[in-house]
Amino acid sequence: MINESNSQKQLQLATVMTGVLVPIIMALAILESYYVLGIAIVIELALIVWTVMLVKSTKQNNPPTDQRG
Repeated sequence: MINESNSQKQLQLATVMTGVLVPIIMALAILESYYVLGIAIVIELALIVWTVMLVKSTKQNNPPTDQRG
């Protein structure tokens, strides 16, 4: 129960951080700050990998139930 809640909080955090980082990446691209843009893109990719791992671990801990009649 506690682990599931922790996973959900981590997933929400990763989602919010990804959502915040996208406009920052766009602004850096417009300003042509390529060095900082590269760092921001690497952070974004790490967040995406983290989110995918959280989703996979959540699915493994909570196998789907059979919804067929």
